[in-house]
Amino acid sequence: MWTVTKDVDELKVAIVYPGGLELKWAMSALKADHPIITPAARYTEKDAKGFLNEAKELQKIVKDVLPSIKLFDFKDLLQETLDEYRDDKTTLKNIVSTCFGWDWPRIEKLLGDLWKYLTASQIIGQDCPILKHGDGFKIGIRPVPWLNNISEQGWMTSDGFIINNKQTWWRSREEEIMKAILEHHPVMKENVHLLLDMGTKNGCYLEGGDCCAISDDSTAIAIGWQTYREGAIEVSKALPNQTIYAVHKYPIELGSGGGSSLLWHYAWHLNGMFTMVDENKVLCTPYIFDWPKGGRKWLIKLLETLRKDFEKWEPLRKESNIRKYREAGKKIPEWLVDYIFGPFRKEKIDAIKDVGTVEIYKNGKRVAVKDSFLDALIEDEILEPDNIIYVGGDPNDIDYKTEYEHYVTALREGIWACSVATLKPGKVIAYHDMIKTNEALEYHGVKPVRIDGRYMRKVGLFGLDSAILPLWRK
Repeated sequence: MWTVTKDVDELKVAIVYPGGLELKWAMSALKADHPIITPAARYTEKDAKGFLNEAKELQKIVKDVLPSIKLFDFKDLLQETLDEYRDDKTTLKNIVSTCFGWDWPRIEKLLGDLWKYLTASQIIGQDCPILKHGDGFKIGIRPVPWLNNISEQGWMTSDGFIINNKQTWWRSREEEIMKAILEHHPVMKENVHLLLDMGTKNGCYLEGGDCCAISDDSTAIAIGWQTYREGAIEVSKALPNQTIYAVHKYPIELGSGGGSSLLWHYAWHLNGMFTMVDENKVLCTPYIFDWPKGGRKWLIKLLETLRKDFEKWEPLRKESNIRKYREAGKKIPEWLVDYIFGPFRKEKIDAIKDVGTVEIYKNGKRVAVKDSFLDALIEDEILEPDNIIYVGGDPNDIDYKTEYEHYVTALREGIWACSVATLKPGKVIAYHDMIKTNEALEYHGVKPVRIDGRYMRKVGLFGLDSAILPLWRK
């Protein structure tokens, strides 16, 4: 999300999307269009309706905090775009083709004349027509399952808008629809400058949750899973007057994505570890950026200690007791090692040593590599140490008897606590049950407006800033 910078006061215009009941069936419907994909539906209609109500509540809070803000609904923008060109079949064909990302013969064969009358609800998946595919199974128009994470579709910079590019097939249509809107909607095409379309750059992936404006002339982009180094380099070329800090996340190949929360915190998105909440104030996950100095080593030592406890005591069930293999002098089966130790396997713990390190780029060229992102910001006089706010609060808080207790709290509040929505300097929307983190924000002069958001986390799987895509703030 485009967060607070010195010359940018408060959010004025943004795109939102409250979502709908397509969330209930979108995941399982994917396998109809692509039989190899077989995710299971995880949500009930109650969950989807709960999410929709919370999304509306979030928008109300935004309007209360910023009464003059203009919020564009994503689905409405798409519908207005389609309606604008009903009599211009050439342009309409281009819009529909862009939204689906398919070759036109496939669209025409599948939809027939229906393409001329498609609605935004049908394209997104709220009202998905069932269509017969040859003599085989029936399929619907592939829905857009995570469109509620609207900030992932693009990123607004002071020089123009960047259309993002996801590495996963099942989310690929999100940016395609956004592109169709920004290039053809009568208001958007006249008022939003398209600086860069990452989809036109081969292998250059970028997601909004990995991007953060730190100051007038510096930007952080987390690289690893979802966002690649090549993407950060392309952004650096497009913003030649800015310094780009490419921050290393946890390597997805070691199983962090969808795995243990011990590693998920460091692989998900930059906004799950680092979020600007005021001018020169940042909320971040403790220790991973090696701040204070030695923090990352302390974190690794803690996990190694937990691994030793696991080696000695877990699991207790007789049929999978690892000690029987040791006593018999037999090699422990690989499946059992992974089952027992999970995130505590040595190679997974060792991989943390590179998380939070940073590559620094200017005009597409790497100019430096540093061991700590926070140290780099402090050295470059962008951030002051006293303005670093920890998820979980201060380790020296009297409520914590040991650093371990602080880390457990930080781990529990974690990505949800860090992914606040910064509406203007010192004013954020935060989940109400991130108690210690919210206390820390208030102590540092940042006002958190609290929201429940239980269904947002269950159905949307996102932080609060994911629900808003800023277009401009001045």
